[in-house]
Amino acid sequence: MTSLSAIIIDDEIQATKTLELLIENYYSSEVNIVAKATSCVEAIAQINQFEPDIVFLDISMPNGSGFDLFNYFPTPYFEVIFTTAYNQYALPAIKVSAIDYLLKPIDIDELGSAIQKVKTKLKKQEIVAPLGNKSIALPFQEGFVFVNITDIIYCKGDDNYTVFYMQNGEKHIVSKTLKEYERMLPSQYFIRIHRSYLIQISYMKKYLKGAGGYVEMSNNDVLPVSRNKKESLLMLMNY
Repeated sequence: MTSLSAIIIDDEIQATKTLELLIENYYSSEVNIVAKATSCVEAIAQINQFEPDIVFLDISMPNGSGFDLFNYFPTPYFEVIFTTAYNQYALPAIKVSAIDYLLKPIDIDELGSAIQKVKTKLKKQEIVAPLGNKSIALPFQEGFVFVNITDIIYCKGDDNYTVFYMQNGEKHIVSKTLKEYERMLPSQYFIRIHRSYLIQISYMKKYLKGAGGYVEMSNNDVLPVSRNKKESLLMLMNY
């Protein structure tokens, strides 16, 4: 598993620096801090941009509570680790399914334990290769539809929904984020080429040059490649 991306939300600059230093000094190979915010409102754009695996979330802040974040992300795809100086919020934290609750000053070992919990949970979500006839259950209003992973050409993310484009021409719309399926589908077969697209490599027909470029899939759909994903795609193609 690659390092986990994380965002820190805390109105206290010193608390943010302390947590950042702990991670840099002890867990830099496991966690990468991609952004910092001083309020939940400020963090929304950062979460949407970086799609973190972890959000380290303070609770008591002048411009609102850390629990306000769940108004914007009622069923977050990221794991929340609360970091607070107060222990009376433990029960509410459990109710919103936070993966851990750390009291300030943060203990190094407890921080490591929280990170390990995230890694263990995400590992369980991964589908192990080889694919063979492995299927994935896609939920919809009446139940589930089971599709063979090898039949997925690509997935398109649209806010909190993901559209699966299948080899037989079918489309399946699922009320989960693309980030969640990026975690679940095996990285040796699927690659994220854009904020909105996750493709199965074997169905890619062409790469067309450009700022980021484009890929043409086996169903003739042409999808954009973002600038920051271009390098990893070209490396995959040994280009």
